[in-house]
Amino acid sequence: MGSCIHWRLYPGLEAWVEGLGQEFAFRVREVVRLQGRCLVLLAGGQTPVPLYERLVGCPDLPWENIHWWLGDERWVDLSDERSNERVVRRTLGQEKRFLSMFHSWHLACDPIEASQRYAAELVGLAGEPPVFDQVLLGMGVDGHVASLFPGDPLLEEVRQYTGVARRAPDGLLRVTVTLPVLVHARCLWLLVRGQGKRKTLDRLAAGDPLLPVSRLLSNRTFVQWCWT
Repeated sequence: MGSCIHWRLYPGLEAWVEGLGQEFAFRVREVVRLQGRCLVLLAGGQTPVPLYERLVGCPDLPWENIHWWLGDERWVDLSDERSNERVVRRTLGQEKRFLSMFHSWHLACDPIEASQRYAAELVGLAGEPPVFDQVLLGMGVDGHVASLFPGDPLLEEVRQYTGVARRAPDGLLRVTVTLPVLVHARCLWLLVRGQGKRKTLDRLAAGDPLLPVSRLLSNRTFVQWCWT
């Protein structure tokens, strides 16, 4: 399967949330209809928050049949505002059925051990290599996805499915899935908001190999959504 970028440019936040929310919910329902469950990998950060709030109000989403995972997490306490999991629990967690199907990174006190346990859960439920039906990703100005940053040795990982990122600009350790997970996703969405990342998108479209996100374009269909 060749590389294919589908651009969706929306005039504002409301249109972006509504369009993406409808399409994402439809795809999830179809996966559940065909195979009885759907495995979803969520993006962290603030970009997807309006989408998550929109999904909570989606009455026909088959919550009991969706397993929710998180692509990466800052290694901070869950009470810390910088925690991706805190944001997800505060938004999607308004739907109680979400919480019963959500897989947390916080499985141990040590980030290395937590990463290893998370990988074991991934393999146990999603196979080896783990295959997600839907993956939501944000993108940094530097082109990072999940917590795979330029220059971090973890970006070159080809065997392990999770790891500890040590090159985040904020200096925090992060636990994250690796490229062997992301490249096997059946459907991948890149969520981009605002003009600040326009130059990064132009570099991505040109195939700049220095961007971590460019690693996802090889031999797969890539779905991209953005608004300005």
